[in-house]
Amino acid sequence: MEIVPQKESLEYLKSNVRLWRKSKENLDKIPWLKRANRGKKAAWPELEVDLLEWITEKWNNVLAILPSLVRVKALAMKQNETEWLVSSTKDNSCPAASR
Repeated sequence: MEIVPQKESLEYLKSNVRLWRKSKENLDKIPWLKRANRGKKAAWPELEVDLLEWITEKWNNVLAILPSLVRVKALAMKQNETEWLVSSTKDNSCPAASR
């Protein structure tokens, strides 16, 4: 007895092949053992760098860090960064800041 794939599954396969062909150049650059190109890019890459430094500093001081604490710290850092951006645009009398 031969198993015949459904039409919908063939469409998914074709679209994946097209996607792989289109991104062949990028896929060739990636090490084949690495799971790359998974998920979204970071919305705040500078924030992640600062957060990693903060976590490393806490680990070096032998402090435990809970995931909830990391979330709270990230939100606080983001809030401070956006406040700084708003205040710096007001100082430069940017038209977008006066809206």
